[in-house]
Amino acid sequence: MTVKRHRVIILGATGTLGRHVLRQALAAGHDVTVFVRTPSKLLPDHRDRLSVHSGDLSTHVPLDLINGPGALINCAGHVADGDAFVAIVDRLVTGVDSLPVEKQPVCWFIAGAALLDIGASRRRGVELPNVKATYWPHAVNFERL
Repeated sequence: MTVKRHRVIILGATGTLGRHVLRQALAAGHDVTVFVRTPSKLLPDHRDRLSVHSGDLSTHVPLDLINGPGALINCAGHVADGDAFVAIVDRLVTGVDSLPVEKQPVCWFIAGAALLDIGASRRRGVELPNVKATYWPHAVNFERL
């Protein structure tokens, strides 16, 4: 069986979650590009197996990397950064939306468990008062998407 290689762009590939996503994308044999603030945080055995670009999503959306077919996986940002995290996601969504439809990648925005439904209650964890106090940015980002 032949495994199809896909073009995958991972934003935030040096964070806790991003490292797991990167490892899985490489293990699957995909053509991986990463956009990170600190390339030196990438594992040495990963660096030669991907295309590395550096920058800060709080000031720059790399539309030149995102432009085209493939998948974009956003692991960048941290819920504890509140408004700054919301701004990063808004900037990314606005950037992808600005591309012609045929150039927009399939996008995955990774979020925390607070966005999961609570059983059949039709409520999300982020609606619970103690959860909402910290994880409200996930709810705002979900609505933006």
